[in-house]
Parts: sequence; C-alpha cells; structure tokens
Amino acid sequence: MVSLEILLPIFDVYVDPRNQNTLILNNVSLETNESELSLQVPIVDEIPRFCESGYAENFGDQWNDFTEDQFDDSNNAYKELRLAEQTLQEPFPFNLEKINGKTILEAGSGNGRFTYIMLQKGATVHSFDLSHSVNALKKNMKKRGLWESVKLALAQADIRHMPYKDAHYDFVVCMHVLQHTPSPEVSVHHLWTKVKPGGFLVFDHYRLKLKSLYPPIGGFGNLFRHLILLLPYRFQRPVCDQFVKFWFPVHWFFKDSELMQQVLMRLSPVRFYYPWLNLPTRQAYFEKALLDTHDGSTDKYHHVRTVRQMCSLIEKLDNVENFQVSKGGNGLLVWVQKTKR
Repeated sequence: MVSLEILLPIFDVYVDPRNQNTLILNNVSLETNESELSLQVPIVDEIPRFCESGYAENFGDQWNDFTEDQFDDSNNAYKELRLAEQTLQEPFPFNLEKINGKTILEAGSGNGRFTYIMLQKGATVHSFDLSHSVNALKKNMKKRGLWESVKLALAQADIRHMPYKDAHYDFVVCMHVLQHTPSPEVSVHHLWTKVKPGGFLVFDHYRLKLKSLYPPIGGFGNLFRHLILLLPYRFQRPVCDQFVKFWFPVHWFFKDSELMQQVLMRLSPVRFYYPWLNLPTRQAYFEKALLDTHDGSTDKYHHVRTVRQMCSLIEKLDNVENFQVSKGGNGLLVWVQKTKR
C-alpha cells in the first residue's frame, strides 16, 4: 500500500463540497478545520470516500465482477477493438490528442476504461464515481502502472455534491452516467459549475426512441426492468442471469435475421448486440448480454431525452459560448463550451 503522505499532493485536489473550503489530511481521513462545519471523509484503500454507493450499488457490483469490460488493451474479447476510445471520441468537439496537458474532471468513472484513455493521451484526470466501482478502477490502474501517477486522483463521491473546485477544469467528462442520476438536469447544472471559462462539458445521454416505449411498440426490456426492481436486491441479478441463459440461445439462433431480432426484442429482455460490437466469439456476446441485461434492468433511474429537450437544458446554462447536441453513440452526444472571460 502507498503511504498516504506520498499521496498528499493528490489529496490537495479535494475541497469541502458544501462550501469549497480546503480539506486537510489527518491520519486516514480528509477533514475540515472548522469546528462548526466539521467534515470527516474516510480514506479507505487509498481512496477518499465522500459517500456510499447508494442508488448505484448495482453498478458497483457489476464493475467489480466485470473488471476489464470494454478495456481496449485488455486480454479478452475487446482487445484491439478500440471501442472505448471510439466511444469517448464521439461526443468530443475535436480529436482526443488535444487533451494532452489538460486537466479533466471525470464524473462516473465506472471501471476506468475512459480514465485510462485520457491518461494515455497525456491529461491529468480527477475521477470519481458514486459506487464502489472505484475499487475496480484502482485495480485496473495498478495493473497498468498508473495508480501512483500524479496525474490521477480518484474518489467515491456524489455528482450532486462534488468535492472539487469550481471553474477549475478544462474538460468535465460524463459518459454513460447522466441518465442514471435522479435528475439529469440537476446533474448537468452541477457539472457546469466545475468547467473553467473557455472549457468544455462533454457527455452523452439516452435518447427517446420508439424502442424506449413498452411492447408491442418498444422493447420488453423496458417492462422487465420495472418487474426486476420490485424484487429484493439480492435476487435481481440472479433473475436477470436466468433470463439471459434462457433467451440468449434463441437470439443467437436467429442472429442473422433482422426481422426475428425485432420480434425477439419485444419478447425478451436480453441486450443482444450481434453483429455491431464485432466481438470474436459467441461466448463474448453471451458475457456482454449478461452484463448489459443486468445493467439495463437494475438501474434505479433510467431517463431518456429528445434532442429538443437537451438543447433546452443547455440553453438554460449560464455563460454558454457554443454547444452541439447530435444523435449518436448511446443516444445523444453533447458538448458545451463556456464563455471565455
């Protein structure tokens, strides 16, 4: 384990989320020096824990079980596919090579697949997640020799109470996260406060589509999610897995029939991505179906927005220089630039 004193410069990035006041390292916690507004943040396994997993517990569990899912350099089905880099590139207003030397706040880091790319591109990354997926991120960074890098700071924190300086970051990046927060609109406003003048907020969001509706118009997965959430948490994943084990062979048998896949989408809750992911084996698609069916069926919050709704949200932000909302990726791809002083 790394000495906390060695990590002191990294801990300096954190502030009291209530008032932006400085936090000091005291043994195994970060604390305020104000008696009336005391705050004590435990440091567990070298990671400041400003909160518990809360509504994102399911995501924390799945990322710790599928630690290297979608890592571009992992020794699994995603090796050399560069899916993570392509996904991160999509909402950016320019090539990712230009983040070299920039300071980035990453909201909702998951297992760290995007964190790793930004570090590889030369950025300094202050990353956080609501869930204990931060443990998986640490494991992945240690494996790649980046955990002790002065360019990485990792915390467990809430997007609604971020322990970071206002107007400080060249980029605030939030991928595959906002639709799973209690209010995407509130979350975006909080993220915007962290962007420095001239900086960018970059994110994606689920888009309202016909398949977002209940069957027979939309997919059965939309109804299945509500049924799963009625179950005690300990039963949710086993039930999801059983549905995948039953339905996946049917999906695979009809994998080359677009018509049958449309029919199955209205009967089965399984997330089936053949052939779009270009994974090498049937087993790889099965494992992805296990992960994403659980992911899409156990999220407490699951918001969708139209292009118009997202544009309306961005237009309500202060000091917007320019922005773009487009269809693509996970649904909507968005970048917003803050006015320079």
